[in-house]
Amino acid sequence: MIIKKLLISSFIVLNISAVLYSNRPGFTACIQNKVLNCFSQVAASNIRYVESFVSNQLFWYSYLVGIGNRWIMFGYQNHYNWWYQIKAKYTDSETILLPLPRQSKRTFWQWLLFDLKEAKLIHNIYADEKARRAYSNYLCRQFSTYNNSPVDSVIWELQWQNILEPKYARENGTYLDPNISSEILNEFKCPGAEDTQ
Repeated sequence: MIIKKLLISSFIVLNISAVLYSNRPGFTACIQNKVLNCFSQVAASNIRYVESFVSNQLFWYSYLVGIGNRWIMFGYQNHYNWWYQIKAKYTDSETILLPLPRQSKRTFWQWLLFDLKEAKLIHNIYADEKARRAYSNYLCRQFSTYNNSPVDSVIWELQWQNILEPKYARENGTYLDPNISSEILNEFKCPGAEDTQ
């Protein structure tokens, strides 16, 4: 019974400490610095180390139990808006934009029911060349001919627009830079195509 009361009391004290620490006013740092100036340099350094350790532990505890005031659920926002243009190059040298979700016209029902996983797929293969190659092999099978010409390779073109700083976005009435940049990331030969690279 005593252990149970001790654990409950510790939990309450820990939660109250984490809430108070997470929501302390900004001027407390100034007071803390003035107080530490009263100590010797070695003692102040030791106190700062202990305070840093305790504050780090309280921050992570408050984050894990959801009582902190800093939310790091999402990553930092990119400073550019990016997308792929995935194209197929055929043996007659014609290059076409493949009719894939996120880069072709889709019906409302296709968008609502089937295309929701495409964004996750594109994000997952962004930094994975092997995954892009595997997906390219699949696309080679799906779009094997065009105008009776066999597919030769799949081209991955990365396109992006910079996101403007808030000040410029307000002035221009848009958050995207009108200039679109592009770069060819990969050109994967299709299995069975003649290797000309």
